[in-house]
Amino acid sequence: MRTRALLALAALSSLAACSDRSPTASPPAAEPRVTFAYDCSVTVATGEMRCAQPRVQGGWRGDIFLGGGYVQLSSRNVSATSTSYTFEVAVRNLIPQKIGTTDGSTLDSNGIRAFFSTGPTVTSGTGAVTVVPDGFATFTASGQPYYQYNQILANNEQSSWKTWTFAFPPTVTAFSFGLLVSVPVQFPSGWVTISPDSLYVPVDNDWPLTATAYNAVGTELPGATFTWSSSNTSVAVVTSAGDMTAMDIGTATITATSGGGIRSGTAKIVVF
Repeated sequence: MRTRALLALAALSSLAACSDRSPTASPPAAEPRVTFAYDCSVTVATGEMRCAQPRVQGGWRGDIFLGGGYVQLSSRNVSATSTSYTFEVAVRNLIPQKIGTTDGSTLDSNGIRAFFSTGPTVTSGTGAVTVVPDGFATFTASGQPYYQYNQILANNEQSSWKTWTFAFPPTVTAFSFGLLVSVPVQFPSGWVTISPDSLYVPVDNDWPLTATAYNAVGTELPGATFTWSSSNTSVAVVTSAGDMTAMDIGTATITATSGGGIRSGTAKIVVF
């Protein structure tokens, strides 16, 4: 089942790894995309581009680095003339869950999009700067240009390179723009992991299960509370504290939900 919510994030941080087995899809909400923000400026004469976020970022000609925690954009092959600025950009996924998909396996039709949320705005000189994009769409406003990456990226996987182009008259010497990188994800509200996530246990045995809740970018949510349930109570039952008891031979799925059901995870129980 697809999950749907919009989560706008700007702060960046290091992330923990996540298991693909335990998270299960949450109830439908709004839109299954997570968004990351960047503010960038270009100096035409030097070919230098800098992009800033709430934490210290930097850039330099030929190897521009945007972001360090959730989505990383890197560049190469920068070319600056008096009337154009081009460079190749690749996207790297630094969050635990896959991006570019809302079900974990199927490419989202809108892909991973880098929207120009503001500008380009001339900050030095005169004239106008035009983006030569892949297309235009409504994201935070109508008719916003964007570049699109049609790939599913697992944790730490990088996309193919795409050329970005800006055109302007020779009277432009510097300009700036804002980016919103919109990525489809399977768990925009986060997920729950259960430890252990699979268990083989004899009849009449008890086993404590532990649940941990994470937000969409894989940060643990301290103080989360959980609701526990069993898919087959004749095989295994579970208490409100996560203590499981094996009742009879068979299989059962134990589910823990958090946040009013918007995050969930499962553990497979085999009783022998």
